[in-house]
Amino acid sequence: MKNLMTATAVATLLATPVLAKVTIQDLDVSGDSFATYEEVRNAIPEMDMTDFKAIDTNGDRRLSATEVNALEAQSAFAQHQMRSYKERPLMLLDADGDGFMSYDDIARVHPSLTRNSFENIDKNNDNRLSYAEYYTIEAQTALAQCSESTFLDLASMDANKDKFLSMAELKGGYPKATNADFRDIDLNGDNRISAVELLSPNAECLIGKK
Repeated sequence: MKNLMTATAVATLLATPVLAKVTIQDLDVSGDSFATYEEVRNAIPEMDMTDFKAIDTNGDRRLSATEVNALEAQSAFAQHQMRSYKERPLMLLDADGDGFMSYDDIARVHPSLTRNSFENIDKNNDNRLSYAEYYTIEAQTALAQCSESTFLDLASMDANKDKFLSMAELKGGYPKATNADFRDIDLNGDNRISAVELLSPNAECLIGKK
């Protein structure tokens, strides 16, 4: 009887489809051997911040190879379709695949980005952005300000017209926002949210789908 049960279990395992494992190399764009939420969303656009935080077990806002390889992470990835490399946004920006994006490349996607803003992002002044430069908070904030946003603008939530949002004002626009969300968006820790902080990729990660 025991042998029959063992044989049945083996047969069940063999019949179960094996999903392709997601590796850190599938997600890491900047080449630092970690994957930020933005990098994960670049490959798997349906992943949300709740899933990401559950996978990011040490809470450092990036995934290591160990975290990506964990069973919980692989189960979360399997719930969503991964984009092919040709479908990913950075492939559109880096058309020749050399790992760099010129001002003209960026301007095709973000036409209102000024040359001055581009030069501020281009930290080594080589007139091109590496993936590492593209994924800095400063770069993503600048690009967010040059893109159409699905967010409510700050003015529509700023009840006292001081050009900042309190927790109560944020909840007025996003009722599901939590105190933890507010603290994460408040990058400088001054207990209020500025327009720049509201437009940052960090804010999009936290409240964009709420």
